Amino acid sequence: MLIAVLLAPVALFAQANNVVVIDTAITACDSITMPDGITYDSTGIYVSQKGDTVFILDLTIGHAVNHVNPTPITAGCSYVWGDTTVYTTGTYTQTFTSTTGCDSIVTQIINIDTVQYRTIDSVACGSLNFYDSLYTVSGTYQHRALVNDCPNVITLNLTVRNPEQKVGYRNYTSCDRFTEEIFRAGNDRFYLRNIRESLDTNTDAFVNIAASHHNTGVTNVFRPRTMKACYDSTLHIHVTINKSFNEQMDVTHCGPVTLTIGEKEYDFYYTTRDTIRVDSTAKGCDSNVVVNIRVFEVPSVFIEGNTMLTPGQSTTLTATSPNSNISYKWAWAGETSNESSITLSNLQSNVDVALMGTSSVNGCTDTARVTVFCNVGIEDMEKHGLKIYPNPAANLVSIDGDHAMRSIAVYNVSGQQVAFINHPERHNVINVEEFSNGTYAVRILFADGTVSTSSMIVSK
Repeated sequence: MLIAVLLAPVALFAQANNVVVIDTAITACDSITMPDGITYDSTGIYVSQKGDTVFILDLTIGHAVNHVNPTPITAGCSYVWGDTTVYTTGTYTQTFTSTTGCDSIVTQIINIDTVQYRTIDSVACGSLNFYDSLYTVSGTYQHRALVNDCPNVITLNLTVRNPEQKVGYRNYTSCDRFTEEIFRAGNDRFYLRNIRESLDTNTDAFVNIAASHHNTGVTNVFRPRTMKACYDSTLHIHVTINKSFNEQMDVTHCGPVTLTIGEKEYDFYYTTRDTIRVDSTAKGCDSNVVVNIRVFEVPSVFIEGNTMLTPGQSTTLTATSPNSNISYKWAWAGETSNESSITLSNLQSNVDVALMGTSSVNGCTDTARVTVFCNVGIEDMEKHGLKIYPNPAANLVSIDGDHAMRSIAVYNVSGQQVAFINHPERHNVINVEEFSNGTYAVRILFADGTVSTSSMIVSK
């Protein structure tokens, strides 16, 4: 029998007449015998006196307990009870110490099941990975494993469903690069990332390109199988990458210029630098074209002189220009001249004359053209059945002919064309209200290639 004695601090009290009081608190198991030979077995406060000393005893008595637990404990391959680990079935006794220092004896029945058996029924799509083993055929399979150091026998009753084969097709078009989530299944996502070139691929050889590189890598196929959607999916993917462009156009031109940029035309009338955003051949890619345009002034040249002659007459034509630093070059009837004027002598037929003026400042040119007419007169008109009436005219002039005509052209005295009719009819009308008063040459080209020249007068 264990006896535990707990001594509390002793309290001493000095009393009158030199009496000393000693107060002591003690805890004991079952009973305690004090130094004076007295045995106590119950809780209480006991007072005794010896001479001038009074002893006060505050006593707490505890009792030992013997307990048999009627409910067995069932465990796996081991069970920790108190300070003992139990590995076999049996009745076990454990001594515990109470707060009063008394020994308590507890008896317990512990049942140990050395082997655990479990059965799992499962239906899988295509295959099932079970404890690191891949099963693709229906059947019953057993697996032995240690679970918390205890042997376990697991029986798998497996039914395998054959997945349905599904094929899909997707086409994507993008500008310069392409990144998109193709599909997701649960927490898994399927991406095409940063594609920079057109490609054809599928989920059995999937392309995953790093964000900062052009190198192509291949990852494993992802097949989203579930029992609700038991299938193998192959997704054929076609990505078309259209390229944007950034370019610079440097253009030097004499006079206004029209440029085709992308699919539009742009007119430039003066020297400028401009950035134009265009669509690259309607492929949806924004592109930039920087245009540097230098537009030079085009000189103006004119021909002055009489261009209405009768056969045998002569005329002098003079080149004029409002611009300075101009050089001239004439061309007529197989002849050329660099002088500022030319003389055409004893003309018997019409002569086409061209004058080109070139600026020595920027190299730009301008060309003036005139026709010097030798009127063949009334006989030529009668030969072709031509009639020009009224002549003189103030508003409308009619031109009729018996023969098929290709064109009718009207020229002023400077040889400049002021009216033109292509493929005229037998009867034609020209409005001369805006013409200045004067004599005009009428040049008619017939279907057989012959030419007739006559004159008309505008008088208002």
